[in-house]
Amino acid sequence: PDVPEKSPVNEEEEEELLAAEIHEPEILDPKIAADLEYISQTPPTSRLEIALTETLERKEAHIARITAEIRKLKGFISKRKQTYKRKRKDEGAPTRALSAYNIFIKDRFAKLAKENDAALKSADSEAELKRVPPSSLVASTGNAWKDLPQEEKQKYEERAKSDRKRYEEQMAEYQPPDKQANRKRNKTGYNMFFSAHVLRLKQSELGVPSERGSVARLVGTAWKSLSMEEKQYYEREADKHNGM
Repeated sequence: PDVPEKSPVNEEEEEELLAAEIHEPEILDPKIAADLEYISQTPPTSRLEIALTETLERKEAHIARITAEIRKLKGFISKRKQTYKRKRKDEGAPTRALSAYNIFIKDRFAKLAKENDAALKSADSEAELKRVPPSSLVASTGNAWKDLPQEEKQKYEERAKSDRKRYEEQMAEYQPPDKQANRKRNKTGYNMFFSAHVLRLKQSELGVPSERGSVARLVGTAWKSLSMEEKQYYEREADKHNGM
């Protein structure tokens, strides 16, 4: 049967759904519920109670802000459809050296991240996160790099020079993994017999069992029943296959 298509959800509905996921009502213990009810109906009077109430309100406002940011991030992530597959490099390989301009871009991103981190931790309820699309940030960084005084650019050139030296020193000591270790394993006599026996089963009236474990048991039993000469034949076939 055809699967019915989901009805489109606009951004407002999506935010409401995400908010419902985050603010799902909790089932409280009766005593805790009674305590919360008493606290909500009893205004603070002492200096300590007032201070604790204000602290709690600030924390609740902070949690509300972070929850809202999580909701926005979830909406952003849900809209991303493109996936990126990068070729994995050896984990022990040195990271490439950065150019002066790339270090400048890295500093700009780090500055933005630091400002947003400070905004998240701020007690100011009006503090907002800066949302600059990476493409826009790179474009503005390119203009900023062009306008950067020569003495400032020289500082980044020096950092790039140090990074190149670091990379060259690490590459001099780096030993790449042995490619021979990544080659396929050599075939054994049993491997050659397995392929031949399964082929014979396919061509026979019995056929090949649907369960993988059953096939392995059948071939294993047949291998054990072979004579030494027959096993040696398959060992020789394996040597030929492996180029020995």
